[in-house]
This record gives sequence, structure tokens and C-alpha cells, in this order.
Amino acid sequence: LNDTLTYQRLSIDEASLAIYENRERLDKWLSDHKQELNKQEWKYVNHHVSQVNDPMPYFYLLMKVHKTPLKTRPIVSLSGSLFH
Repeated sequence: LNDTLTYQRLSIDEASLAIYENRERLDKWLSDHKQELNKQEWKYVNHHVSQVNDPMPYFYLLMKVHKTPLKTRPIVSLSGSLFH
């Protein structure tokens, strides 16, 4: 996590801006491609996008207990996020 070439810590303002921009992109995509989706597909996607409470994915470390010394694997869970 200390590798600044791979990971970047965002401030609250930067994260909020990213959330806003991503939601705008998704709304634009839905608007631009509404004709390509049938009514049921568009309704499904639009409904689930509107139900997102926490738009950001979660980052956590999974312990590799079978390794010596103990190591971790970084996990980014998109489940429930805006792009899930």
C-alpha cells in the first residue's frame, strides 16, 4: 500500500468528485444507449443504479494464513458499488 506508483490515497474531496463524475458518466451512458437497450434492460440497470447507497468499492486485505511469514492479498470488492 505504500507503493505510490500503484496506489493513490484520495482526500474526501477527491473521492467525492470521483463519485460525482462516475455517476455522471454512467447517467450519460444510460441516456446515450437507451435506444440500444430494451425497456426491461434499461429499467433493470436504471433501478439498480438508483438503489446504490455507497457508490465506492471497498478495499481490504485478505490474510494468507498458510504463508510464513504471514502475508496479505489486496482485495477490491465492487459488490454493491456504483459499477457493480
